Amino acid sequence: MRLGSHPKPTEVCVYFRIVAVHRVHGLFAATLCAVVVVSASAAALQPRIYSLKIGDRFDVKGTQIRCGIGRAASASRVPLVTCGLFRSGSSVAVPGSFAVSIADRGVTVLGPGSTRHVVFDIRSDPGVPLGDPAPTDRSPGTRVAHLRPVTQGLEAVNVAGTSVVCVAVAYPRPHPPSLNCTLSSRAIAKALLKPRLGFRPLTVDFSPQLLRISRMSKTKTQRVIFSRRQPTG
Repeated sequence: MRLGSHPKPTEVCVYFRIVAVHRVHGLFAATLCAVVVVSASAAALQPRIYSLKIGDRFDVKGTQIRCGIGRAASASRVPLVTCGLFRSGSSVAVPGSFAVSIADRGVTVLGPGSTRHVVFDIRSDPGVPLGDPAPTDRSPGTRVAHLRPVTQGLEAVNVAGTSVVCVAVAYPRPHPPSLNCTLSSRAIAKALLKPRLGFRPLTVDFSPQLLRISRMSKTKTQRVIFSRRQPTG
């Protein structure tokens, strides 16, 4: 088994069908393509999708994965999701662990330590058809969502004002659950049905064991472009 690999009932890229994303989108059909594999028998159970905004947080149950939604430090101030590994019951990051930020414009990997320096940065292709980001959420207060890793159904977060979607995925033991993030929109879903793409989608696979970033080619071949093991802590 190669570094960072997971059990694979099938070697093809898995398409997650999101059949219900609430807010303004109403019933939203989108397709997520991620370099992850779930059981071929996975049934389309009732999805649970949280629409979150800047200031909200979410985590993956049974793991050290915690994420927050903030704004980019650049002049654009666009929303972004930043995820890291934290010791149970504390706000202390697992020593030596990597963090990752995901936004419409790309993915940034942050290195270990208090300074969280940038160790890898990749931009989304200019031609990514974002089209219809999740609507702006003006609800008061801070929400905290707890995603249950599942092999059937769907546990996901979409981020208001962006096309970022993150899904909690369960793998067979001994592999830990993972959080998979990518961009999703009606236009992207439609494009993925074609034999050739006009853009190369990015996917983040974030687990307590591994951080992996993949980019799909225009001919739909998935290629890992960044991979680092996470420390146990």
